[in-house]
Amino acid sequence: GNAGQTTSSFQGNGQPAAGTGRVNGDEAPLKKVAPRAKRADEKTFNGVGTDREELKRQFDQHVADKAAAAAAEMRGAEEEREAWEDKKAAAADDIDKQILAWAGPKHSRKNLRAMLSTFDSVLWENGRTKWGKVGLHELILPDQVKKMHRKAILLVHPDKVRKENAEAQFLAEHLHSILHEALEAFRQKEPI
Repeated sequence: GNAGQTTSSFQGNGQPAAGTGRVNGDEAPLKKVAPRAKRADEKTFNGVGTDREELKRQFDQHVADKAAAAAAEMRGAEEEREAWEDKKAAAADDIDKQILAWAGPKHSRKNLRAMLSTFDSVLWENGRTKWGKVGLHELILPDQVKKMHRKAILLVHPDKVRKENAEAQFLAEHLHSILHEALEAFRQKEPI
């Protein structure tokens, strides 16, 4: 008699017996889990000796060293972020002057056609090369305006200017938001 009984092939440690991969008569083999891949910079603890107290001291030192390294990395990232913010603040006045000359004061930035036809005047060197000159005659129909607006938005999108210098990135960030606001004003006047 083994009728109706389930069998299990376990070693004494609670693991399935080698080669069976089955638990309680299940026919499907157990999935093997791949060990977690270690990062190249990840350090594992390798204690030296057999004295329990010495190994504990070594492990505590290992943990303290990892914590100090992580804290230093975080401080470095914070300093880098602060330096970026300082650069942004230093460039802000210059950028505001450029935008004021291009689009006028904030309360009157509604003429999207004029903004797109003079867009090259506010762009950085590489952006000017990619944009080219656009005349008002190319912006007569609302669909033409929409197409040029889309092209301008793609040019100054934050993901597209990551390789540019910091000032160009800050300028692009401002231009991106101004163009979105101008499009909303344009849509109120002329349905697209």
